[in-house]
Amino acid sequence: MVGTPERMTVKQYREQQLEIASKKTVKGKKFNNEVTFIGDMRFDSKKEANRYMELLILVRCKKIENLQCQVPFELAERVLLLGEKKKKKALKYVCDFYYFDNETKKMIIEDVKSPATRKRESYRNKKHLMKTVLGLDIVEI
Repeated sequence: MVGTPERMTVKQYREQQLEIASKKTVKGKKFNNEVTFIGDMRFDSKKEANRYMELLILVRCKKIENLQCQVPFELAERVLLLGEKKKKKALKYVCDFYYFDNETKKMIIEDVKSPATRKRESYRNKKHLMKTVLGLDIVEI
């Protein structure tokens, strides 16, 4: 029909956005990831950028809402340790995505991780502290 916009599948839309973003990629420092930009937003990997595109589609379908990126959680406040001259910085965990799931009626904390980074002790410790200190679970993608 004349004047009717052509519809795109989710896969086609994601590929189109990543094609635009791939023009602005930079080699990452760890695990051979490629820092990827979508507009002015920076993602540590193509996998994280892909997940962002999927979440945007879920927002448009009203399955999720209040999508936020790089949300910090404080696991331990600043503290002056015995024998130290300066306070140690607060211990924080920064999630990749934070949103409200309209189906489960829960806030979701998501982190996009490769199998290698899931095994890193620093990440595992922060995941453990998120649960024990704040009572929050991290969904790994």
